[in-house]
Amino acid sequence: MFEVDGLNDLLDYMKSLEEVPQRVVTKTAKAGGQILLNEARIDAPVKSGDLENGLMLVRNSKSGKGKSFYDVQMNPAMNNTFRSDIKVQGKYGGRFPTGYYPASMEYGFLTKHGKVEGYHYMKKAATTKESDVYKTMLLELSEAIDKLK
Repeated sequence: MFEVDGLNDLLDYMKSLEEVPQRVVTKTAKAGGQILLNEARIDAPVKSGDLENGLMLVRNSKSGKGKSFYDVQMNPAMNNTFRSDIKVQGKYGGRFPTGYYPASMEYGFLTKHGKVEGYHYMKKAATTKESDVYKTMLLELSEAIDKLK
């Protein structure tokens, strides 16, 4: 049989984490989301600057108690800027009468000469900054917990 020193302290600390206020969780999630937003803006292709300026951080209102997350998404107010009519609907695989510029820049699109590969600026931001997001969120959470004690 073996014994672990400090196990009760660890269990008490874990129990205290259950009582972290929602504002702390929200602030932590926002700090992580901000890193992704900034990186996506840096990686976004720049033609007019609308794509970069159209990115925004939105808190999901259905997160629930003790949870919070943010989405990096396009500003709905700029939809008219990002939508454009497709000249020949369905010719290159499109089913809709309008194209959405942010999606075509992320995933690519079809032309009469073949597929134009997307920039994958959102995916790159998520994969390259994943560890930075975790570190920032962990630091933010630990600082907030220390302030609560």
